Amino acid sequence: MKKELMLTIILLISTISFASATISLNQQPDSVYNLGDLLEIPISIIADAPINNLLSVKMDCGVLETEIYKEYISMENGEKERDLSIPLVPEFIGNSTGECAINYQLGTETGSLTGVFSISNKIILTIDEKNQSFSPGEKVILSGSAIKENGVPVEGVIEATISLENFGGMIYSNAINEGKFNLEINLPKDTPAGTITINLNAYEKNKEGISLNNGQSTTTIKVRQIPTNLEIVLEESSANPGEKITGEILVHDQTGKVMDSKGYISIKNEAGEIIKKFPVATGEKFEYEINESQKPAIWKITAYSNELTTLANFKVNEYKKVDSKITENILEVKNTGNVPYSDVLDIKIGNATKQIELNLEVGETKKFTLSAPSGEYVVKVGDETHKTVLTGKAIDVKEFSNKAFSLNPLIWIFVILILGMMALMIFRKGYKKAFFGRRYKHSKEKPDNDEMIAPSLGKQSTRKRKSEIINPSFPAELSISLHGTKQTSDIVSINLKNNRELTGEGGVSETLQKIVDFAEENRALTYFTKDNLFFLLVPTKTKTFKNEIRALSIAKEAERILKHHNKLYKQKIEFGIAIDSGDLIIHDGNPVKFMAMTSIMTNIKKISHYSEQEIYLSEIIRGRLGSSIKTERKEMGSKTFHKLKTIVQKADNSKFIKGFLERLEKDKELMRKIKNSGNKE
Repeated sequence: MKKELMLTIILLISTISFASATISLNQQPDSVYNLGDLLEIPISIIADAPINNLLSVKMDCGVLETEIYKEYISMENGEKERDLSIPLVPEFIGNSTGECAINYQLGTETGSLTGVFSISNKIILTIDEKNQSFSPGEKVILSGSAIKENGVPVEGVIEATISLENFGGMIYSNAINEGKFNLEINLPKDTPAGTITINLNAYEKNKEGISLNNGQSTTTIKVRQIPTNLEIVLEESSANPGEKITGEILVHDQTGKVMDSKGYISIKNEAGEIIKKFPVATGEKFEYEINESQKPAIWKITAYSNELTTLANFKVNEYKKVDSKITENILEVKNTGNVPYSDVLDIKIGNATKQIELNLEVGETKKFTLSAPSGEYVVKVGDETHKTVLTGKAIDVKEFSNKAFSLNPLIWIFVILILGMMALMIFRKGYKKAFFGRRYKHSKEKPDNDEMIAPSLGKQSTRKRKSEIINPSFPAELSISLHGTKQTSDIVSINLKNNRELTGEGGVSETLQKIVDFAEENRALTYFTKDNLFFLLVPTKTKTFKNEIRALSIAKEAERILKHHNKLYKQKIEFGIAIDSGDLIIHDGNPVKFMAMTSIMTNIKKISHYSEQEIYLSEIIRGRLGSSIKTERKEMGSKTFHKLKTIVQKADNSKFIKGFLERLEKDKELMRKIKNSGNKE
């Protein structure tokens, strides 16, 4: 009996332990899903014995396992069906992506419901091939498709990002409809030439604004180099007859960079006639020699390149010059300049100086007779030096007359015969020795050695070179082609109108040096050409981008110093002053090198050339100074500028005004002392 009971208990336990249920999947999932899709898992629970246990369905994605369904199952036997719908969204499955499978656990029983499938957040972008070369300012159209990895077209947004120097990142966006997109990108007009990379980003978001799927791609376009500006750069804005016009043309692209190109130059005289036309490449020097007989005039130089045209004016200066030569005792003076010569000419014979008044038309010649106690002399006519033998009683210069040489030849023969007979009589009577003895007997009649044979001076010019007239501590040097930083700089230009007549003497050097010193105390760089003195106010040197007040201070101080000079000294300085602003390429060094990005140097030269001992401001500078100054509008041809009349004493410039007025009072006091003492130069 006990044995049978034991067998029954073992059988019952065995029956309970092996009672089980089967969970099957009615439909296998797709191979790939994207975030935002709905995963359908229809399952059947088949029990062949009573079940009272917890059913848990989990999605296993390798690193992450997410429970997606849970139910307590209680059934005797039979079958139950459950349609499991799993939204593949971050709120439910978290960051589960990659290869996944669905597993279950019913009590202690576990199993796998599905094979491996993928959950993706990727969008595949395809860009249509179109024209990949564009000009600055042109519209770029990008089109293509955006498909999720599950093959379903995207309904989302496409963005394009372009990173350009000086523009930062530019972002363009548009909608993706049924997997298709179009983007319009407007290139700035000053987009630099070269290859530009465009980064594309497509994405989908749910209603809560959470990003589900995204995809990236890149494409490139080429931007052409387009000539946008043509500039004529002349080494000097004027020259004398016999000298050369020298310069070059510069073609700038959309960014202001100098580009290689070809063009041609035409030079027109004052009548508008083309007197020379020749091809030239950018950065290549051109030159034209002015005829020595050319009269003073304004010429025009026109440059043509890449359908661009530009114009520059060039001045043929008034040129006063006389050449001299001495044949025996006859001085011949010729007007070799291009204007009538009406002036006093110094003639130095030995240590004595004589002056003659000359009134010569262009090309006209006059002769003069030179005389001096017999001997060899150094004769200096203006700046020219000659050696010659002269005779006479005293040093003198008289206008040559050829009346004596127009006498009848018979009279000349008679005179020669008489002189010959007298010479023969003297010789026969033995007076030869007495004659020569009398010549040297009286010491008062003998010319002094210093007067008779003056030391040889050579042909020396009293004019100093520019490098000797001023000595800048912070010099700048113009460069044709330069790598550096682009800086918007204010520039002060002083046009020395009579520069060719100025020497370093008569206070000129000291006056110009005072201006240079004041400008450099205000952190300006000094650049000196033949007729212009420039002061460059560069932000990296002045440590500020607002230099207009500093430029105005330099201009006013220069005006004061120059006018003060002209009151004190005999040698006057004719000048004009201008202030302008523009972009320069700056390369630090000693000296600092710079290159103009625009025609700023040509413009400011022109404005200062128009000025007559006044300060002219460009439109840019006038606008920056605003109500702190009062000006008068001026127009000269196509140029518009402003004449400075007064400075309004506001707080911003009161310090400058005060210093300027104090210096003015000191100058007035100095002038009163000079007048009272009677010391005038």
